[in-house]
Amino acid sequence: MAKYRHNPFDKSDWIAEKYARQLRQLGTEIQRIVKSHDPLTISGLEAMQRALDSYTDILKPWAIRTAKNVAEKIDIQDYATWNKRSVDIGRNLKDVIKATPAGEQMRDFVERQVHYITSLPRDAGIRAQALAIEARTGGKRPDEVMKEIYRTGEVTRSRATLIARTEVARAGSVLTQTRAQAIGATHYIWRTSRDKSVRHSHAQMEGVVCELDHAPTLSDGTTTHPGQIYNCRCSMEIIVPDL
Repeated sequence: MAKYRHNPFDKSDWIAEKYARQLRQLGTEIQRIVKSHDPLTISGLEAMQRALDSYTDILKPWAIRTAKNVAEKIDIQDYATWNKRSVDIGRNLKDVIKATPAGEQMRDFVERQVHYITSLPRDAGIRAQALAIEARTGGKRPDEVMKEIYRTGEVTRSRATLIARTEVARAGSVLTQTRAQAIGATHYIWRTSRDKSVRHSHAQMEGVVCELDHAPTLSDGTTTHPGQIYNCRCSMEIIVPDL
């Protein structure tokens, strides 16, 4: 493994953590809705689904506002990271980075977040329905099913954390890639977070030089740039061209 050194393009995870807290609050409300109904009866299950559908409708405007706010913060953070490298990249390249359009990437991010956010109550309803069917068909005892159904909020909060961390990292990585390509960079060095949680296939990539135009295929068979796959905390160290 290549000798580790700090990656100047690494970013703070405060945006992802704040976004995760916001999404976990939705899990708490979903839990309240689920627990206020009896999903083991048909009428109770239908009432619960109506309540979750109604919550989905209420969520959409909030989802759009929140996603746009997060997208703006990601863009500002990425530009600030590049700005700190202004001595290395020179004035001309700094102007190119400033002018690089990030609108398409940010619109894609917002659309994805609205989809993920509004899917949380819908998926909670699907999960509760599937468990209720198990109780009615004798697959599980009713008390076991109710215990699992009442874990819906916990499951939702866990998924919310994964969404926030994955999506913020992905958007930040894509922005870094876009700006790097705009200044003519062609390669980067794969950097990991260097802790016990790093996946083995990602740890093997530490220090490896990769092409910006072609994501590498890792030993586990996945093809991805750092930060652009679920729960990945790796990052690109851009090799700035000499111009």
